[in-house]
Amino acid sequence: MDYHTLIAEHEAIEHAAHALIRLTAGKPRPEMASHMLEDLADLVRDHLSHEDPIVYETAKAMAAGRHGGTATASLAAFEELKGDWGDYLLHWNPETVAGDWAQFAEDSVHMLERLKERVAVETAVLYSLAVHHRVLEPGESRPEPF
Repeated sequence: MDYHTLIAEHEAIEHAAHALIRLTAGKPRPEMASHMLEDLADLVRDHLSHEDPIVYETAKAMAAGRHGGTATASLAAFEELKGDWGDYLLHWNPETVAGDWAQFAEDSVHMLERLKERVAVETAVLYSLAVHHRVLEPGESRPEPF
């Protein structure tokens, strides 16, 4: 796994989360929302299968240095969000989405904003540290867009 692949996965997750947030702001569309949530859950699950080893190895590499406390706090926040994400997915299935659209919309905005915030932190900080500690390959450089 390289840096650019993980960033591309982050972009897909952010796009899907933003689309679901936009959907919840409109009229109730529980069937579409359930499909979008399922697709987002698949993206996150696949991403975590790539990212989990990187997160733990980076935290381990940082623990020995001056950023040990930061690594521990970051790992705890990562685990908390994973647990909350799992609870959210267990609760919001097609039947519960259709049964309480307003609460689904509120819970979704809260959860998806947290997810997007975590993705931004990983992109801005964690992956750079992972490359620095040689946990993650930098990948080939990409040309700058026009």
